[in-house]
Amino acid sequence: MSKIYDRRTTLGSSDIAKVIGISKWGDEWDVWLEKTGRSTPKEGFSGDQAGGNMMETAIAMEVGKRMNLSFVPGPDLSEAPSIGPEPWMSARVDFRGRVWKGRSWKCGLEVKTLRKFDETWGPDGSDLFPPDKAAQIAWQQTVDNSYPFTILAAYAWSSYELRLYKVKRSKSTEKALVDHCRSWWEDHVINDVPPEVTGSSACSNGLSTLFPAPERKVYRTATDVELRLVDAYRSLSDKVTVIQAERSEIGNLLKQCIGSDYGLKPQEGSPLVIYYKHGSSRRLRLLSQDDSE
Repeated sequence: MSKIYDRRTTLGSSDIAKVIGISKWGDEWDVWLEKTGRSTPKEGFSGDQAGGNMMETAIAMEVGKRMNLSFVPGPDLSEAPSIGPEPWMSARVDFRGRVWKGRSWKCGLEVKTLRKFDETWGPDGSDLFPPDKAAQIAWQQTVDNSYPFTILAAYAWSSYELRLYKVKRSKSTEKALVDHCRSWWEDHVINDVPPEVTGSSACSNGLSTLFPAPERKVYRTATDVELRLVDAYRSLSDKVTVIQAERSEIGNLLKQCIGSDYGLKPQEGSPLVIYYKHGSSRRLRLLSQDDSE
């Protein structure tokens, strides 16, 4: 079973947050385009993802020492995922853990590597972590169905900090996820109905795929609803033009303030903005908590 076949014929754990609308990495349009064959699944990993994958085994070994467990890797991308309890459901668990020489699985282990912990990550041992990770783990628990809880191990490489979170199974959460995703799969994949329009780039790409450019320039008389949409789009476009001009002016003022320095920071805390070299010129960039500047 190939990787592309796996991804297009089932909903995997990495799809769930997008389908239910809580992912910052995409939305249901990304999933719909892939599952209906209108886009190609991405191959390989980014630099950060590749580095994170290389660290997963070492992190699993460290978690095993802390919990006195032996962790066995789950299927990788070249292998078939776990399927079930319905044939359109799949998941790949990072690791399964058991006591040394034990036969039954005691828990699952999901490993995440990131640059820094932001406010969505609670202290080590707490039950506060990003909701998209909770949805992913709940889906894995539903599909794999071989252990009572999962350990979420999050490692921030900028601070060399490892935090562990115990995620117990919730039958009500799993049922709600399965019911929602089953309806989504039937409506949008089996019946090939596009999701509702959003402001995402995936939606824009999908509409371009659904409605290719006509060979002839034919103008249709607009309905009242379409006329209101045109007016709203024109009004927003005018506002965007004004905002972009104001943003450019404020950006140039910041560049003038930074001058020959590299950036600005508050009295206490992380840097706020940098004016960095880019080729033969310089660019202004606001920094977030995820930046390692």
